[in-house]
Amino acid sequence: MKYTNWLLATLLVGGLGTAVAGIASATQEEQKPKFNPFQIHQKIVKSKEGLLKYKKESENTLKKLQNEISQQEEVFVTITLAKPINEGQLTKLVNNYKLNVQHTLIRSIEKDTKLRGTLLMSPSEKGLFDKTALDRIMTQNDATFKGFIEIVATVPNANLQGLASDQLVFLVDSSGDEHFVFNPKKKYVPGVFWDLEDTNMISE
Repeated sequence: MKYTNWLLATLLVGGLGTAVAGIASATQEEQKPKFNPFQIHQKIVKSKEGLLKYKKESENTLKKLQNEISQQEEVFVTITLAKPINEGQLTKLVNNYKLNVQHTLIRSIEKDTKLRGTLLMSPSEKGLFDKTALDRIMTQNDATFKGFIEIVATVPNANLQGLASDQLVFLVDSSGDEHFVFNPKKKYVPGVFWDLEDTNMISE
């Protein structure tokens, strides 16, 4: 029985009521659907109409969250940007909406082949990304840095609507948030920037 040892310890220390409450809470969490990020992404229709439909569905989900949880509560999101943005724009977004960044995705273009490249960069003690490492990777791959295209982060509920309506943002996707799914390892749903590029939906 999964909770046997924990239940016994709780009974000895705090009594039956505490143990039952703990089991109920754990069971409630596990009854949520397990998060499958790629399954969600595969369901999105990769057309202009399909992407706009998914954007609208995501906006409705954010409104539901806004009404059901406290304004201070953090929500786990994938932010697809409307176009590649520079370091200053990234910093402004993070500061304006109090984003706690898990990682960013960067678009690069190979100079000879013109092939698109995607690079994941996590925050370091030096800032939101390691500039030295980024420069080295661009040089090694003979590529040009085009900008940041996606952000995976937590954001206070109070800032969700402002973030979603920012002109630099195409989509704020909360599919991986544990208010909806069982996702203890903080897996994230892929953004849709590649699809924006393929359907000529990148902002000027």
